[in-house]
Amino acid sequence: MSEQKPIVAYACGPSSNKCRCQCPDGPCEHVWDGPWIELEDDFRSMTCSRCGMPGITHSMWVGP
Repeated sequence: MSEQKPIVAYACGPSSNKCRCQCPDGPCEHVWDGPWIELEDDFRSMTCSRCGMPGITHSMWVGP
């Protein structure tokens, strides 16, 4: 019997299982009307109501 190998998952860009995203070329399925979350140093970020991704995470992927 062969040895079991671990399953590796990775994401390319700001996508999630619930929201496909190909920014900046589009389309982006994130819906930015989710609850605001508190991050470190009193920084807040909006979230996607579909998948919960913080807007700052998305911006860091697609920003210049």
